[in-house]
Amino acid sequence: SKIAGALSKSPSIPTRDALVTAKNAAYDAAENAGVAYTPQAIQRVGQKVATELADMGFDPALQPGAAVAIKRITDLAGQNVTLKGLDTIRKVASNGFVPGNKSNNLAISKIIDTIDDLIENPQASDILMGNGATGAAAIKQARALASRVSKLDRVDEAVSRADLRASSTGSGGNADNATRQNIRRLLEKPRGFSPDERQALETIVRGSSGQNALRLAGKLSPSGNGLMAALGVGGAMVTNLKVAAI
Repeated sequence: SKIAGALSKSPSIPTRDALVTAKNAAYDAAENAGVAYTPQAIQRVGQKVATELADMGFDPALQPGAAVAIKRITDLAGQNVTLKGLDTIRKVASNGFVPGNKSNNLAISKIIDTIDDLIENPQASDILMGNGATGAAAIKQARALASRVSKLDRVDEAVSRADLRASSTGSGGNADNATRQNIRRLLEKPRGFSPDERQALETIVRGSSGQNALRLAGKLSPSGNGLMAALGVGGAMVTNLKVAAI
């Protein structure tokens, strides 16, 4: 809710169910556009991908995620491919992302860009049937909504795990720390989050001045671990003063 509040200029924030419903409707609209691409269009995609990856020194052993997507494109040679089928290959490519493998991920980006170029800017001879423009607009909206749902789930899971961990310690005061720590992990691997969303995540991790003040007050509450530590220090100081007075 903090992220949504930071990003939304409208008081109405869609629920996860609403986003899922809109996403499914957009995918249905894309399929109902009835788009299918010619074998020549798919062949051109394969040739462009092969050329660009050869220029960057592609090796299946070094870029395994991209290799899977390339095989799927190769297997479609000589076939008509629907918009849904082409989008599936795009998902396969995206799922081939390997954290830390820059060359693999660069290859994946090139594959995705080439597929998107065909969908968004087809030549007249590329479309076998259906409304290409309507299908492209619908699939773009569907992907955007799917991305929002995915990011929402990642944040929700981070918060839920933080709450569970805080509950297991028996101290509600730990919830804020645990939440910040889990959100920080999302920031460390922020793939998919926009700059504004990353800023909102960072705001949660760093906290506002008021939030930090309340956290300190919570630590010093009778149920907070911080108070016990403070009393321990205070007790030691009193004991030392007594010893010094003897």
